[in-house]
Amino acid sequence: MEEYSKAFYELKIIINKFEDSIKNKIPKNIIDIINKSADNHYEFHYNDSVALTDQNLLPETWGLLSILYSNYICSLDEKRKWIQYDEFEKNLRNNKKLKKVEINELFTKNKIDNNIAIEKTNYPIKIEKENIIKRIINKIKSIVGIGDKK
Repeated sequence: MEEYSKAFYELKIIINKFEDSIKNKIPKNIIDIINKSADNHYEFHYNDSVALTDQNLLPETWGLLSILYSNYICSLDEKRKWIQYDEFEKNLRNNKKLKKVEINELFTKNKIDNNIAIEKTNYPIKIEKENIIKRIINKIKSIVGIGDKK
């Protein structure tokens, strides 16, 4: 929670840099929550000569700022685009989760199949060995044409 109190402080400083027309779009109770939640002992210096996007802000500050912007500051058209973007991102995350589940199931299924294959190949095989003398005699018989032909 400490990071969020620092982020609220950064947000408080940023809001103070806004023009009055933008500040007035943010409800007073939201400003009060930001002020009460801010860690006033945290040292953050907003550089006026650098654009907001180039400021060294905490990731939590960017998140809070985007929520503030999408809920209170942006126009209705921009708000619709944010809603569409949020839906797109949500669907994208859900699709990634589904693909991850399918891949996990695939590997699980292959493990089972491999175990079955291993079990099938682990049966003992009877190997008949002929001694060398019998093999020589059988070879001679096959050349001469005597004996059982295989």
